[in-house]
Amino acid sequence: MTSQRATPVQLSDLIGTSGTDLSDDGAPIRVAYLGGIGRSGSTLVSRTLDRAPGVIAAGELTNLWHQSVLRDTPCGCGVPFSQCPYWQQVGELAFGGWANIDAAAIARLRTQVEFLKQFPLLLRPTLRPAFADKVEVYRTINRRLFAAMLRVADAQVLVDNSKHPSRALLLAGSPGVDVRVIHLVRASHGVSYSWAKRQTRADSQQQMLRMPVWRSAIRGEAFNEGFELLRRRGVPTVTVKYEDFVASPRDVTEKILRFLDVDPGAHGLSFIDGETVDLGKDHSVWGNPSRMQSGPTRVRADERWREDMSSRDRKLVNLLTWRGRRRYGYPAG
Repeated sequence: MTSQRATPVQLSDLIGTSGTDLSDDGAPIRVAYLGGIGRSGSTLVSRTLDRAPGVIAAGELTNLWHQSVLRDTPCGCGVPFSQCPYWQQVGELAFGGWANIDAAAIARLRTQVEFLKQFPLLLRPTLRPAFADKVEVYRTINRRLFAAMLRVADAQVLVDNSKHPSRALLLAGSPGVDVRVIHLVRASHGVSYSWAKRQTRADSQQQMLRMPVWRSAIRGEAFNEGFELLRRRGVPTVTVKYEDFVASPRDVTEKILRFLDVDPGAHGLSFIDGETVDLGKDHSVWGNPSRMQSGPTRVRADERWREDMSSRDRKLVNLLTWRGRRRYGYPAG
């Protein structure tokens, strides 16, 4: 019996034929990808970078379709996604309007191509032609989105705070996209403690996702291994410690901007004064609830785990994260 190849996903079925494709105008689409396990300070780093000239930070773009477009969650500027002038201009330019796309189908496609479990196959997508077809369609959608975002914002660099190594791998293989990874790491005990505690989202009043310490420890190690593999495959990567950023936000921000080839301009980093960062309103689509805050913000390390984490949990995290702690210079907790 001859096997038949599955019907390929058609781009026109997902985004129609309206809008303008700016992704092939010859200029590379510059993406600064913030990667690493959640609760490592990526929202603060992203929002700090958003203040630099020529940079726009858009939050966790992986969640755009199912959170922003389908559920109309708040934009970082404070209004629902459907009422944000910036995002409405982006949708109109890229797709002829958000009503012209099948956001539910794109959200389903996302789960089929960019989750952590698909990381091995993303290394060689052509091994499964049907999967490779889906990857290329999803890449095309993201390229059109990114190009429109940069055009509307009149920016040169887009910060995607999606964190997952699988999405970084997918985007890095996209023609015409210049992906540079900012790999954020944090003491594994602080990460696991943050994931385990109960927190309420300020932007939806829902409980934030929680994980037991063993799961977040294992997941964090998997994320770090994924980004180290991307580095070995030639994806430009800079490693940034959460602890270094909160200790000296100006120095670390300058380091990141040099890595991105971004000139801070005549005013430099005047929005950073010692341990205070003057955060502006941004257009982040999803992320830590702190994305809704603006104004002068004191940057300080969250070290509550040192007093509140049980001896049992400390030992468990020590055991599960020994490799990453050794690689990034973190002692046992």
